[in-house]
Amino acid sequence: LVRGCAPAQVSLIHVYEYVGGTPMSETQDPDPFILGLFDRWNRALQSGDPNAVAACYDPGAVLLPTVSNEPRRTPAAIAEYFAHFLKLHPVGRIVDATVHRLCPDAAVFSGLYTFEVDGPGGRVDVPARFTFVYQRSPEGWRILEHHSSGMPEVPAA
Repeated sequence: LVRGCAPAQVSLIHVYEYVGGTPMSETQDPDPFILGLFDRWNRALQSGDPNAVAACYDPGAVLLPTVSNEPRRTPAAIAEYFAHFLKLHPVGRIVDATVHRLCPDAAVFSGLYTFEVDGPGGRVDVPARFTFVYQRSPEGWRILEHHSSGMPEVPAA
């Protein structure tokens, strides 16, 4: 597991439609701290600076990105991926997500998100699924693992 975590410490929180710091469902109590880490990453995306995005990741992080077949395992490789992705001016929005708090210093955040990006005819929504593993280090909370992939099924028209 993650450094310093005992399996018995896991808790589960389900979140629907989390947009820009506002949970869209009153039926659940989302982990605001973990949702805030997503907001920090999303703001870094919107800054247009690939190094600001890469700074959200642990130096030993693994990124399995949405629009590349190449795993990224170094800060430079992560920044290089985002240098290309940021040209689309992405804005992320959580559609459905679950938080597993592994222990006070680690959490798994997974679910569905949509990116509004520049397309050939203007802004378009691109649905994807994600998993973030966050861990607190001496430098603060960072992304340790991030997997993102396009949705395998095309929604019915």
